[in-house]
Amino acid sequence: MNDIQKIWKLKKSEDDLRSMWCLGIYPTVEDENITQIIDKQSKLVGVELPKHLIQTKKIPNTSCSFNLL
Repeated sequence: MNDIQKIWKLKKSEDDLRSMWCLGIYPTVEDENITQIIDKQSKLVGVELPKHLIQTKKIPNTSCSFNLL
């Protein structure tokens, strides 16, 4: 979230062709709602992340998952 916060502060471009993506890989957590954790952490650092842009999936044949923001 701290990296997202830094990028959010960059000057806006005259063209709107730029985009920012953040990929997080972590051990799969079965009993917690990752979307709620992301929402809570983003609020703590003052970054608004639209929920429709957050993708969460398990990585096949591993014990890990990923988030793409």
